[in-house]
Amino acid sequence: MGSGVKGSLVGLGVMIFCSAGGVAQVPDSAPRAQVLLRRDIAAAIPQLQKTISLQLEGASLDEALQTVAHRAELPITYNDAILPRERKVWLTATEIRTDEALEEILRDSGLQLLPLASGQVVVVKARAQGGTVSGRVTDAKSSKAIPNVSVSLEGTRWRATTGADGAYRLVDVTAGTYMLTASRIGYAEQSRSVTVVAGQEVTVDLAMQVAASELEQVIVTGTVVPTERKAIPTPISVVTADDIQKQNLQRVDQIFRGQVPGAIAWDQGTNDYYSTIIARGASALASSGTAPNLKTFIDGVEVADAGYIATVDPNSIERIEITRGPQASTLYGAGALGGVMQIFTKKGGFGLLRPEVTGKVSVGGIGGFDGQSTALRTDNTVSVLGGSEKTSYNLGGSYRNTGPWAPTYKSRDWSFSAGGQATQGPFTLSSSVRYADKTYDLPWDTRFASYSYYSKPFFQTDRYRQQTYGATATLQATSTWQHTLTLGYDQTYLLQDQTQPRLTTPADTFLYTGTFHESKTSLLYHTDLIVGLGSALTSVMTAGVNYDAFDMISSSTFGATRTTGSLDGSTTVYNTPWSNTGYFGQVQLNIADQLFLTGGLRGEQNDNFGLGFGTAWSPRLGIAYLVARGPATVKIRASYGESIRVPTPGDRDAAVTPYSVTLANPALSPERQRGGDGGVEIYLRGASLGVTYYNQRATDLIDRVAVPPPPGDTLPTYQYQNISRVKNEGWEFEGHLPLGPVQVAGTYSIAHSTVLGLPPGYGGAYRLADQVLGVPRTSGGATVTYAPVPQTTLTASMTYIGHWTNLDVLALYGFLFGGQPYRGSIRAYWLEYPTVTKFAMGVRQVLTKDVTAFVRAENVGNNLRYEQFSSYIPTPRTVLVGADVRY
Repeated sequence: MGSGVKGSLVGLGVMIFCSAGGVAQVPDSAPRAQVLLRRDIAAAIPQLQKTISLQLEGASLDEALQTVAHRAELPITYNDAILPRERKVWLTATEIRTDEALEEILRDSGLQLLPLASGQVVVVKARAQGGTVSGRVTDAKSSKAIPNVSVSLEGTRWRATTGADGAYRLVDVTAGTYMLTASRIGYAEQSRSVTVVAGQEVTVDLAMQVAASELEQVIVTGTVVPTERKAIPTPISVVTADDIQKQNLQRVDQIFRGQVPGAIAWDQGTNDYYSTIIARGASALASSGTAPNLKTFIDGVEVADAGYIATVDPNSIERIEITRGPQASTLYGAGALGGVMQIFTKKGGFGLLRPEVTGKVSVGGIGGFDGQSTALRTDNTVSVLGGSEKTSYNLGGSYRNTGPWAPTYKSRDWSFSAGGQATQGPFTLSSSVRYADKTYDLPWDTRFASYSYYSKPFFQTDRYRQQTYGATATLQATSTWQHTLTLGYDQTYLLQDQTQPRLTTPADTFLYTGTFHESKTSLLYHTDLIVGLGSALTSVMTAGVNYDAFDMISSSTFGATRTTGSLDGSTTVYNTPWSNTGYFGQVQLNIADQLFLTGGLRGEQNDNFGLGFGTAWSPRLGIAYLVARGPATVKIRASYGESIRVPTPGDRDAAVTPYSVTLANPALSPERQRGGDGGVEIYLRGASLGVTYYNQRATDLIDRVAVPPPPGDTLPTYQYQNISRVKNEGWEFEGHLPLGPVQVAGTYSIAHSTVLGLPPGYGGAYRLADQVLGVPRTSGGATVTYAPVPQTTLTASMTYIGHWTNLDVLALYGFLFGGQPYRGSIRAYWLEYPTVTKFAMGVRQVLTKDVTAFVRAENVGNNLRYEQFSSYIPTPRTVLVGADVRY
């Protein structure tokens, strides 16, 4: 320590604990003056006038202060934590006064000296009165205010978000020259140099141009660090809060109805509590090709079951990012065979001048099915967002109600969400909470009313409760080094109760009750380092680890006489806990802002792997190259990646029942999808066209295989083995064309998902080269937006699903419940479903600057063709009329 005395500062210099044990009181206003040393005070401390010699060559600030303290025999007190670690000192002088030497050492360090009457000198943070930067951000073409623009001084903690009036304000800014930057998705980033003077306010208005191309968008998904779209080697789609509002989306999965190429979400009809999304074909033969293959996160927290995103309130969403293909699995882990979807919720905005309240009130009707009359539907939301210079928040809620458009069906759901963020120097903390509660009365499908089992309503009410909790802490250790830690918990709780006996027969007087709980606790840490390797070469290196703990427990009770208290009847309980640990690393290279290379590797261990399997590896490689040709920019990209899906709990273990034996398989490995894609993206004067070809293989798919029984055992014997294979190959097209007041956007996809391998002795319905059940061969969509006058917007959209093969459930139920003869095989119940095309239309009319009225009609043609299965009741025409209000 030399002769310098180090202490601990409490309350920013208000109280200083010295190593000698004494306490020196510091006037609360003392640190506020931007002064290093005043000569009159220095005269009272003889050591400050002493002449010393120094030779400091790249010394740390700590070393420099200790050297001065030793040479001048001056007690200097400070806290190590406030010293800038990266600062180096160069000072050579044969004769220099101590006070002058200290001034040179601390110049522009953000620190100042505070002399005490005791003869000590204390180093504290300078708290000079800062300046203010304020202004307004507008659209360069229309001069309209742009809300939700992120405005910041690069490399500093000062940031703000513009409000509805486009205004921003940065206060208490340390004097100096900075680069002021404004960014928002859909606009080209704007930067301007600004000089801040202490105690003064400088006004900087920014006019932002609509982005020349989507290449300038900053994306997180697929890289975990903010990266411009031009550098990402995989295809990616972004849906913003504006897109959701303009289309008045009521469910998250509606974005997959023609807006995301290569993916489709089936209309679930009355089963509106769940979402079934498939991306790039099938990665399993079970469940008719609908095994989930799109891994989903909400604010960085992995959801336990992606199907329940149907309960996420679209009004709470800031943006959604979707990357297709298995490449992102290197960063995000098992389950991302078809891609990754990240939902980012609203968290307010820094620097808002006042809280902003927004709301939606709407009411309408949904057409009846099978003799039912039109039912009432409502959709209402409210949110409050606000923020100061260092904190921001968003609170929101929604209530939706759909009446009985199908017999005995009814759905009521409400939700609450809260999100916020805070920043303090290099540390940022963001968090979010989501709660959704849905009550759902099971419909009675009267198409089967002639069958005994379906002859009466089910009298069953289901209640779904969902919660997601997450927090992300970010530490900007240096301007090029960042640490990020995300902790999260997601759960779904389902309670099913039969409210009265069904009496399908005189003896059918018993009740049913069931519960289901599924949860996932997750931790993700990664560190990211930017390294400049020359004037034209930059590298971003990422390393991280994640841990997930999954738990699912369910119970079902049949033959009960009551559904509360101590239950009689026959009860079955199922419990499946397991955990997963992954380690990953990735390197991104930027060469001359034209050539971008990505490489990464992940190792994963899971409790459900065979005991002798070990670690699953998931590599990733990618390249993107930009070519400028006149006004056009062309992006050429290619990538390769692998992803896994862990075996179902229990598949690897031995099991014995009175009817069969299942042998353990210690070598059971995860199911895997590997392959690559390549594509071209062309951007020209606001128009864009993207083409992608992908070729992937789903291998090591798990099937239950008949095997010879152990010696002396006569029961049928099986084992779960990695046997089946599927090939997924296809094309994805997407484009956008501006034509004055008209905007046209569209997608089209071709998917060949065929069976390549089956187990020896396979007795199922599939044959080699079959298209996997439930995978449409083609799909697409289009949206046309027309603004005839500035305050009016018309939209028309189309969803197209080409023909696909799946079970004819109506016919199969005839055998199972209606006494019809069996057709001889399950394959005989396969049906090629016809193409489905549905249209939607909407009108939005600005009434005042704070009120916009709208009308939205879904399935305008009332197309009642089945989707996915014939047992799903298709959703009829729906119309909503309402208004968006802002205050």
